[in-house]
Amino acid sequence: MTFLRLLVLAAVTLSGVFGEAGARTVSLETDTFVVDLYVDVAESTGSVVAHLSTGVDDTRVIALQHRGGGRWGIRTELPRKNYMVVFEVVGPGQLSDPVTLTQLGASLDLPGEEPAEEPGPEREPSASSRWGWLALALGAASLTALAFWVLGGEDDDGEAGEEE
Repeated sequence: MTFLRLLVLAAVTLSGVFGEAGARTVSLETDTFVVDLYVDVAESTGSVVAHLSTGVDDTRVIALQHRGGGRWGIRTELPRKNYMVVFEVVGPGQLSDPVTLTQLGASLDLPGEEPAEEPGPEREPSASSRWGWLALALGAASLTALAFWVLGGEDDDGEAGEEE
């Protein structure tokens, strides 16, 4: 079943001048992995780059090598993270739709390891996360009430002293 899933995810068709794109995990270590990343480009171009980002201070721009025909690609070592990938034809600045490495077919799971859950907007926050935000809001409200009480008391005393 897993093998079939990898075959289905192994190639994604992108929009615009971009055709098929894919990623294959070549080797996998605890902290890093080697991935073979490729994309087909419909028109002839001087160069293609891949923008990889995790969204958290880890953005990379990697120049792809021409592999013949309309295919561009590279084999590179990366930290073991599910990067978001956007391909770009340099010059006209045409960009592909963003896709993740796992959507392109890369596997980031070591044998015997539970598959990593992909973060997304549809995922509900955990119960401990909700309690943490509630505690933070309660603390902020308490500090605000304390500040009003302390500052409000000083204004009343100051005004009462001036009237006498």
